[in-house]
This record gives sequence, structure tokens and C-alpha cells, in this order.
Amino acid sequence: MQKIKRQITPRLMQIGLLVAALVVGTLFREVKFGVLFLLAYAIFAFVRRIEAGVTFSMAIVMLVGMPATDLLHNHTLSQNFATYGFLLLLLGTVQLVVEQYRLNRKA
Repeated sequence: MQKIKRQITPRLMQIGLLVAALVVGTLFREVKFGVLFLLAYAIFAFVRRIEAGVTFSMAIVMLVGMPATDLLHNHTLSQNFATYGFLLLLLGTVQLVVEQYRLNRKA
């Protein structure tokens, strides 16, 4: 019998990472745990060469979640979403620079 290798599609990975971003944003009340998660994601993203668009999508989810939680009068969570959104935007920018560098190096 032949084993079937299952690969995670990029779209499925993106959905999983977006869900993880929302879970991290809501569960980690302290910013330092969320930042550690984002650091782990940054290492994972560079090793697996995840596109910067995935990181920017996660940042948009966080930035959209910020006013939603503010409307629920949960200001601490709103501030955490803003912090995570900013850090994800920063990480996405670094990923874009690295992607561009890799493309230029190949050419």
C-alpha cells in the first residue's frame, strides 16, 4: 500500500494562520505572550517562506478587530489588537524586503 502525502495548501495555511491570529489576540491578555507568538510566527514564516501577503492579511484582521473590541468596551483587548496589528505590519514589510532581495539575487 502506498502512503498518500497530504500537503497543506497555501489557502488552508492562510486561513489557519488567520484563525490563530484571532485566537492569540483574544487569549493573550498580556502583550508579551502575544509578542512571543509573533516572534515564533516570524521564524516560521522565514523558514517556510510564507508570502508577505499572508502576514498583511493577519495584520488587517487585527486592525479590523481593534474597533470591534473597542465597541464592546474591552479597551485592553483593543490595545493588544493594535499592538499585534502594528507588529504584523512591520513583519510583513520585512518579509517584502527579503522577498525582493531573493528575487533580485536570482536575476
